[in-house]
Amino acid sequence: MGGTTDSAIIFALVLRRLRQGESLLGSVVGTVRMLRAGFDHPGTNLLFLTLTEMIVVHATAGTQVPYLQGPLPTDHHDHYYRMSWRRFPDNAMIVSSSGLDHKGWSLIEQNTIMRLTVADGAETIVRL
Repeated sequence: MGGTTDSAIIFALVLRRLRQGESLLGSVVGTVRMLRAGFDHPGTNLLFLTLTEMIVVHATAGTQVPYLQGPLPTDHHDHYYRMSWRRFPDNAMIVSSSGLDHKGWSLIEQNTIMRLTVADGAETIVRL
């Protein structure tokens, strides 16, 4: 496994835990908690998707909005890193970040990891 981006490194850390026998949820929770303990403000929005589940990490409280040239879209001023999700009648699930109209969507709480299962639509929330 190679890569030098933050995403590639986080993915490698999750894979290491998976290879040690942890579940995907356990691997993601353990990795994110380790990173949060070692850094001051590690703003983290992550998605992990398999055929059976989706894991969503939303932990960006205190993270500065990056400097961008030009005006930000209206939704980005107060909710730059906001994440929302929606389940459709056919059980399809979508996760979005800020910048989209969120009417009819459920907000993902700050400092949580959410597991959504495909087969039965179960939701598991882990607080960080």
